[in-house]
Amino acid sequence: MSVRRAQALLVAGAAVLLGIPHAPAEAAANQPDDVIHIFFSAGCSDCWPYVEDVLLPSLHAGGIAASSEIHDYTLPLQRTRLMEMADAIELPRSIADSLYVFVPMQDQTLVILGHVPP
Repeated sequence: MSVRRAQALLVAGAAVLLGIPHAPAEAAANQPDDVIHIFFSAGCSDCWPYVEDVLLPSLHAGGIAASSEIHDYTLPLQRTRLMEMADAIELPRSIADSLYVFVPMQDQTLVILGHVPP
């Protein structure tokens, strides 16, 4: 998918959902199978309400029982962690958004970018 197409989908409010196999063992150590990792900027005023009121309830209603960890990627350590997780599953760096969610699903990781409707 081209960068322009990905950006157009994101701007239009669509989500990019990718089922991507887990990364090698060292990357898997950074992403336990039982934790949903949510990265967003503390400057995103609608990200936290969306995560709390829409995203997590929707994932739990869909049978995802994993706990969640919230990360502010504007902090250098958390930004590094986000980049390591994205690189481990070969998520193109050209795909950028204000919200990244890594959801463990058996032997794959579901990546949600942006504000996906429930």
